[in-house]
Amino acid sequence: MRDRFEMILFDLGGVLVELGGVSYMRAWSALSFDEDELWRLWLESPAVRGFERGEIDTATFAAAVIEEFQLSVDAGVFLDAFDRFVMDPFPGAEALLEYLRDQVLLVSLSNTNSVHWARVGSSTGIARHFHHNYPSHETRRIKPDREAFEHIIDQHAVDPARILFLDDNRINVEAAAACGIYAVRVAGFRDAVEQLVALGALDREALPSTVSE
Repeated sequence: MRDRFEMILFDLGGVLVELGGVSYMRAWSALSFDEDELWRLWLESPAVRGFERGEIDTATFAAAVIEEFQLSVDAGVFLDAFDRFVMDPFPGAEALLEYLRDQVLLVSLSNTNSVHWARVGSSTGIARHFHHNYPSHETRRIKPDREAFEHIIDQHAVDPARILFLDDNRINVEAAAACGIYAVRVAGFRDAVEQLVALGALDREALPSTVSE
């Protein structure tokens, strides 16, 4: 694997960790959007960007999202559900990371916040399987901004062409590719495994049964 990729850079939500926020947002919002449009609006939202860069507090974030997305619920209801927008790792995700850990540098690059990072970044969360984690609310850098990807490249002094980046969002993939990173859009965990196999980063026959099931 190291002949081609020195680092595998993972998005977390939607790739290794299941997300559950789309149904809430579509049910509550007076706006009309499909899933792709919702993610575009979410990535561009001033409230989301501020919260996920650690610049505003939870109450300010909730009030601003309710206004931006014209939600029909109050801040308490929104925040109660928001805690569950990030769910558990997909079955097999942690086993995959442990399999890869001794073979390649594993790094996570996640747009996240203090609420969700408490779930995925704790001692019992999926973040412990990575060599390095770059959550946006701590780095103050957020995808798809170019500086988020350049920070990874600079921190590890790695040729961007030797970084494989997996993300479920087209905008983030395009931004990474513009920095010279080998970026692939994946539709969930199983697709991520298939892409890793297709790129030669995984040997399907050698995979633990907990990943390949």
